[in-house]
Amino acid sequence: MLRNCFRTTRALGLTRPGQIPALRSAGLAMRFNSTAPVSEIKTQLTAFDKVQEAAEAVGGMTSDQIGYLDSIGLAKSWVWPPDLIQNILECVHVYSGMPWWATIVATTIGLRLALFPLYIKSSDMMARMSKIKPQMDQLLVDIKEAKTTMEQQKVALRRKKLLQSEGIKQRFMMVPFLQLPLAIGFFTGLRHMANYPVQGFSDQGILWFTDLTAPDPYVALQVISAACFAGFVQLGGELGSNGQMKPFMKKIMTIMPILSIPLTMNLASAIIVYFFTNALFSITQTMLIKFKPFRKALGLAEFVPPPAVEAAKAKNQTFMESVRETFQEQKEKAEKKAERALLMKDQADANKKRVAQAKASSQYAQIINKPRQQAKK
Repeated sequence: MLRNCFRTTRALGLTRPGQIPALRSAGLAMRFNSTAPVSEIKTQLTAFDKVQEAAEAVGGMTSDQIGYLDSIGLAKSWVWPPDLIQNILECVHVYSGMPWWATIVATTIGLRLALFPLYIKSSDMMARMSKIKPQMDQLLVDIKEAKTTMEQQKVALRRKKLLQSEGIKQRFMMVPFLQLPLAIGFFTGLRHMANYPVQGFSDQGILWFTDLTAPDPYVALQVISAACFAGFVQLGGELGSNGQMKPFMKKIMTIMPILSIPLTMNLASAIIVYFFTNALFSITQTMLIKFKPFRKALGLAEFVPPPAVEAAKAKNQTFMESVRETFQEQKEKAEKKAERALLMKDQADANKKRVAQAKASSQYAQIINKPRQQAKK
């Protein structure tokens, strides 16, 4: 193939680059291998740890500019929770001039303050619900014992009227679940920012955790966060509804933060700063919502404590007794549900049988009456 190329070159009268005198005199003769010594090549290669700095220099953007996160492949959307949190963090960081640790703290507190009015409304609904708890428990028993769909609908209507009479709107009961997308957004968003890492994350921490991309060396933030979470659960959760939570669930929710310490000890400090700030805000919010003068000033309903017998029983229950009681309740609920489904199936079969019998009777009557009608004609 090369021989054919050389023949074509001669035929066209073309000159190869290596045969041009001007290029040969300039030292541009073609070579296949470099003759530079190995030591010279080593000193001229760019170190791998400077690749990121070179990329940032070429891009011409820093973390103090809006659009920096987008330029490195983060914060691509204002809808997806992790990207939304990254965009908010970038705006707070750029316009406030705060370091990254303060940016995370300020953003967490700001978003929690935005949700605070909804938590106030939810706490009021929960307190109103505690007032009618005996009636609601009885309605729950009635709906479990209902044997027909009609009876279930009647009980559901009574329950709806009871809630309306007390001014209870159940949609506000779902407010605590708004924390879930926020928590996912902060966790995933900060993890991606720490893994990249974002410019400034490695040196804009504080105290003993100056590097936000590295785990807390003393696990102090995890311990404090777990203590705060366990504390606000004991106080009644973020709605301050102490006594309304089942003992079994209360114990589980108290133990879980402590068990999470080994699972979070290797996470980046940026994520733990969010956990710590969120936990501290939660326990502060719980104490404020439970403060009676505060509730009175806002016109919130007071929580009605459970009956003394029920409270004493819950207090004296051991953890295993709570577990057994919960499983027993679930078992009874499943059995009653299966029994009700079987009863409704029998009723449906009976209705089908009656319809089939009525149809057969109608057809038989038509067969009997047909000869008589023909005879009359």
